[in-house]
Amino acid sequence: MDDLNSAFNSTLYQAQIPLLDAIDKVRGHRASFYDDIQFPQWVVVGDQNTGKSSVMEAICRVHFPIHDGLCTRYPIQLELRNSKEKAVLASIIPGLSRTAHEKSKLQAFQKKLLDISELQDVVREAGLVMGISTTVTSTAGRTNERQFSDDLLRIFVSGPEIPSLAMLDLPGLYQTQSKDQDASGKTMVTNLVKKYMQQKNSIILLVVSARNDFENHVGPSFLPKEAQKRTLAVLTRPDDAADPDRPLQIVKGLVDDQSLTWHCLRNLSSAERKQGKSLNERDRLEEEFFDQPHWQSIPSHQKGIGALQKKLSYMLHSAIERELPRVMSELNKLINVTNDRRRRLGEPRATSQEQIEYLSDMAHKFEKCVTAATAGEYDRFPELFGDLDTSSHQSSFQNCKLRANMRELNRVFRVVMDVVGKTMVIHETLPAAVISTPQVAPEDIPSVEQENIAPFQRHPHWAGLAETLSQGKSFLKVD
Repeated sequence: MDDLNSAFNSTLYQAQIPLLDAIDKVRGHRASFYDDIQFPQWVVVGDQNTGKSSVMEAICRVHFPIHDGLCTRYPIQLELRNSKEKAVLASIIPGLSRTAHEKSKLQAFQKKLLDISELQDVVREAGLVMGISTTVTSTAGRTNERQFSDDLLRIFVSGPEIPSLAMLDLPGLYQTQSKDQDASGKTMVTNLVKKYMQQKNSIILLVVSARNDFENHVGPSFLPKEAQKRTLAVLTRPDDAADPDRPLQIVKGLVDDQSLTWHCLRNLSSAERKQGKSLNERDRLEEEFFDQPHWQSIPSHQKGIGALQKKLSYMLHSAIERELPRVMSELNKLINVTNDRRRRLGEPRATSQEQIEYLSDMAHKFEKCVTAATAGEYDRFPELFGDLDTSSHQSSFQNCKLRANMRELNRVFRVVMDVVGKTMVIHETLPAAVISTPQVAPEDIPSVEQENIAPFQRHPHWAGLAETLSQGKSFLKVD
């Protein structure tokens, strides 16, 4: 415990607190751009029943309801801060699969706890709000109930014995399916784990149990090759291994073929937990275990919770410093986009009077636009009708020029009626009277110059007519 206290009071811990606080403030407002910005954080992954929650408990110095499995049914974002003041806050960030109505309901979940012991009840309540059954054996899979969820429970914890860290605890991977954990649940958990493993800002804490053969674990097989350098593997339950030498071989890197960095923890057993042993007692039992002669071959920085605390803090601090310029750049881009959207919304319209004035101005402007369109006064609104001095601009705004379009339609109608407005034509000058059906093709419609109307283009009523006439042939259909 002395190692933990010295770690919390170190210069590194104190230096990273402002960085983590700044990230927390951004995370608190990130519901609308949840996947746009990826912050450096520890992501805890591993198979079910590997002691993952016990590792989290030892690191965070917070008891979780690990006995009922709820803690691994959805992601839990832990924002831990070493501070003289104690505080526990909880909220839910909806997953991408939620509807707008569901998101509103989940975002309403906001809890401020008086004591950290209430956290277990909050975890259970959050599961109910997400639609996850209260147990893992009875009602999972029924209508409106989920086995797993991609919703995220965000928990902020501060206190004198709390480390300054940012961690994400993911549901445990599993292979064997049951009525409580079917194929759809397996797919959701797998996709969640792969998603966060592939994020370049995720520092992966891979938990492996010494009680099971290393080859039987699913977690290591999901680890991308490029993520190995940002992965710290933690071996749990070395006291429960069938071969006492096997945990030492794993920690020394003699078993895995991925060249991972290993650390070993000895957590409370089920019997010790039932006896109600505290976290301080857990630390004492761990120290006694690693003091055994055959563990002396493992360096002190690779075993025990105190050394792990320092390692986690250092790696997170380094990642934040390395990625901070990129995060700031992405934030500035989002700020610019948001400011641009706000500018396009115009002045604030908070009161009823401001809203009435805004609608009145809009109606007045619409009336003036309609008047200009019917009168051919297109230069009054170049943003609507285009620049009259540039024909390339006019073509893209041509549909808005009501008067010019109506004149062209009338002209085309006149030309067509002059030519084909009769059922037949009798050619009396030919030797024998010939009766023919009149035909007209689009190219038969006179051009602007042929109509001798070019001099009138400068008149406001004829503005834009030259360009409109060039499109007039499209109104004629020849059978």
